[in-house]
Parts: sequence; structure tokens; C-alpha cells
Amino acid sequence: MFKSITPRRGAATAVALAGAVLLFGAGPAAAGSNGQQIGFKDNSYAANSIQIEGYNQNGQHTSQCFRVSPGSSTQIHGWWWKWTVRVKSFNNSGCTGTSFRWAQDKYINPQQSGDWVWYTGY
Repeated sequence: MFKSITPRRGAATAVALAGAVLLFGAGPAAAGSNGQQIGFKDNSYAANSIQIEGYNQNGQHTSQCFRVSPGSSTQIHGWWWKWTVRVKSFNNSGCTGTSFRWAQDKYINPQQSGDWVWYTGY
């Protein structure tokens, strides 16, 4: 008599895959454990881009330009920030030149209960 072990192997693979998703599915920082994502609310109805400058979840200083929607809220997904972070808003879409409108520095605690810190531009 010969027994197949295929069903057992399939179940073990499914359990291992589920464990890997739980371990690695959250990304570089989750639930405010090593930085926060940034949201920007434009109250000026004129901002088309923001420049975020500060430290990422790895402690590396970086600066990046992001497009935003004038007069609305924009969440910057996938970028995690901590410590002192400066957000600047611009009238144009490239974070350049004389189109600068506004800037604000905030201290972002790497460990918070949520994932988002909001800046409001005027």
C-alpha cells in the first residue's frame, strides 16, 4: 500500500506562506513603530507640490518633491519620516524657484499610535 503525502505538503506550504505574509507584509514601518507617513492639507488652494526634507525610517537624511492637489488633502504613501521634518509648499508642480509659498518644521516621534502626521499649508 502506498500513501501520497501531497495534501500534507500543501497544508504545510500554506501555513508557511501565511506566516511570511504576517511577518513581512507590513513594510518598513508599521503602526508608528519607526516613523510616520505625511499628509498635507492645502488651505491656500494654490499648492501644486510639496518638498519634504528630513530623516527616513533608516535614519538617512533625504529630500523629495511630491505633487499635491490644490485645496485638498493629499496623503504621501510609502514614505516614512521621523525626527525633525520640514514641509515646503510651492505653486508649481516641481518644488522650484519663486513659486515657494509656505514652510513648517515638525518633530515627528518615530513611535506613535498611528501612521500619519498632518501638515496644513496656507
